Amino acid sequence: MRSVLLLTLITIFSHLNSQTITSIPDFKETPKINWIFSSDKSFYSSPVYHDNTVFIGGLDSILYSLDINTGKEKWQFHTNGEIRPNACIENNFIYFNGGDGIIYCLDKFSGKQIWQFKTRGERKYDFADYFHSTPVLHNGVLFFGSGDNNFYAINSSNGKLVWKYKTDGIIHSTPVINNGKVFFGSFDGNVYALNLVKGKLIWKFKTVGHRYFPIGEVQGSPAAFDNKIFIGARDYNVYALDQDKGFCHWNKAFSNG
Repeated sequence: MRSVLLLTLITIFSHLNSQTITSIPDFKETPKINWIFSSDKSFYSSPVYHDNTVFIGGLDSILYSLDINTGKEKWQFHTNGEIRPNACIENNFIYFNGGDGIIYCLDKFSGKQIWQFKTRGERKYDFADYFHSTPVLHNGVLFFGSGDNNFYAINSSNGKLVWKYKTDGIIHSTPVINNGKVFFGSFDGNVYALNLVKGKLIWKFKTVGHRYFPIGEVQGSPAAFDNKIFIGARDYNVYALDQDKGFCHWNKAFSNG
């Protein structure tokens, strides 16, 4: 089965009907498909747009560069793994997790490799482990987790290791950075807060766990707001954690079975 990436061209009409002033305006007509791009396998990652170009990786181990207006392929780059996370772009460079335990830096115009950084390898936790960690760029450093249980910080200019921190589980959540800290979850059931510069542990929070998932694997990616970290885990809980101390302000359980 071939997978397709659709780009829809949508026109939103801002005026409201006077008789339905409190309702949300609908489209005047059905959005139309501008173009379709097909690949041989599914897309789990999301498209990233930059300078009239769409970048997206697929389970066929290919990162595609597509023209935003026509959908025509500009270039493609092959890895040795399924590309499940999103790409990260700054200036003339694109950074992405190849799904093969390697972080790649490419020239975004040509697709030529600038450097690569090898972790100790990638692995899948189980059939429901759908995504990998998307690299996050901050002040010239890329932050990301890996299937080798390590969280990495590497120099975006040359791919050299800045620091790494080891957990007891796979790290496939995409980190968030706020107030000099980087936050992420691990399949060991913990949420971590590390010092952004040195990678030292500030705090870690253990999830509650569930009879089906006693470890409480943290598969979700965190969000930062109002000095709190919001994150979901496999124990069917969403947690609001204090960014400074790591204690739980509240958690909401969503029962299942």
